[in-house]
Amino acid sequence: MNEIAIQIPSLRYDNPSKTATSFKIGNSFCPAPAYIPEIKGEEDLTVLLENMHVIPVGNPILIPANRWTNLVQPLYFQKRLIGNNPIQDFIQNYSLIFYDPPEFFKGIYGEELLEYALSGKPESKKNFKTKLKNKDLKGAMALIPPFFQPFVEAQLLTISKSLKIETDIQHNGDVYRAWLDPRISEYYRTYITNNVKTALKSPNSTIIPPVPQLRKDTPDNIKRRILSSNWATSRICYETKEENKQIFPYFHLYLDLNIFDNDDKNNQITAFSLLTEGITHNNTYNNYSGVALTLVGYESQLDKYRSNQLKNFISEIVNICHEKTPSLPVILPRSSWYGLYFADYGIQAFSSLLNGNLKYTQGSGGTISPNDRFGKVPIIDLCINVDIEYVKNHLSELDEFPQVEGLPTIPQPEYFENEILWRMKFSKPLRLIHVEEGKRIRKSTLEGTINPSKHYFSKSRHRYLQNL
Repeated sequence: MNEIAIQIPSLRYDNPSKTATSFKIGNSFCPAPAYIPEIKGEEDLTVLLENMHVIPVGNPILIPANRWTNLVQPLYFQKRLIGNNPIQDFIQNYSLIFYDPPEFFKGIYGEELLEYALSGKPESKKNFKTKLKNKDLKGAMALIPPFFQPFVEAQLLTISKSLKIETDIQHNGDVYRAWLDPRISEYYRTYITNNVKTALKSPNSTIIPPVPQLRKDTPDNIKRRILSSNWATSRICYETKEENKQIFPYFHLYLDLNIFDNDDKNNQITAFSLLTEGITHNNTYNNYSGVALTLVGYESQLDKYRSNQLKNFISEIVNICHEKTPSLPVILPRSSWYGLYFADYGIQAFSSLLNGNLKYTQGSGGTISPNDRFGKVPIIDLCINVDIEYVKNHLSELDEFPQVEGLPTIPQPEYFENEILWRMKFSKPLRLIHVEEGKRIRKSTLEGTINPSKHYFSKSRHRYLQNL
């Protein structure tokens, strides 16, 4: 086997005070703070393909690891898009981060998880439904990749109901404890290896591995799984490297902020200990591009007046990562405006789904109101998400939304009658205002402004961040 590739430092300081940084993914450095759009499916990918003029070259994009290959089949999109091979341009222009929605591995998501496990292939879902309806559970589960099987089995009652199939199953299992199923140990490596091989086909890419969530009641055997999953991913990246290319993954810590409650055995110290042990573990393969901190519970903690705890927690995570040699960047997937706020505390990037949500939606589409199907529209400077009724009222008074170069300022009349047009041509493209916000914060930082994010939000109408 070849000598191990040496990871070039992936965090760069861009001014003498070390307040402005850039971070590296693959061969590309990206100025911080950067907004990382997250793709869920075809609609989101199409929106980004049609708005590449707004996204800087080299900017990271979070992509659904188990759906990506199916999403980028060229013939699948040629009927919908104008231009010469836009997917190829997209892959060449941007740094791709392979990421599995972490909520799938700790909660009940039913049909949403099923579709993801089957890579979004309608025919596979149809076959699964047919076998399940015919009481051929073994045949149905054989269609599911082995790594996903324990998580799917734990929610077969919800899946059966969403597929309108009568079942003898009385209750769902414990999705979280599915991490302890022997099949995870056996097939985690296979799943990650396939993702790494796919990532190697892109010029600039990395991977954030699926890991169990750390919460206040997490038992020791699942905490060990957090470390072993990250370490296994780093080793697989080394062993799967090509002659002139190696993927350096992100160390992933998926955390429920209920650990701040301090009424159980896990707390902030547990998170610091896991992170420190994880990124400093002394073996040949333990090399990372950075640390991805996926947090759950921003609003609930701020509702409990724990802003100082949250600030100190982020600061300590950043200190642990930046003081390591070489320094590691910190990104906050699924953080939206909260992540931008913590740019003042040294994080390098923040992300959200294009609908603005911090996770996939649980439950069936039938529970979504007509207005919600149009999605939320973000407004720059105000830092709020509004619905279609707000937009109607706003336009009757002000004619258009604040201008951001390359993005729409007013929806066309036909959009109001078509939820798909509304999302693809108006609400989801406007999520890219976060790119502009990141640029503004960086500019202010380079100009010497102290706490530019706090200053920005102080003039907003954000429920939690305005007065934080």
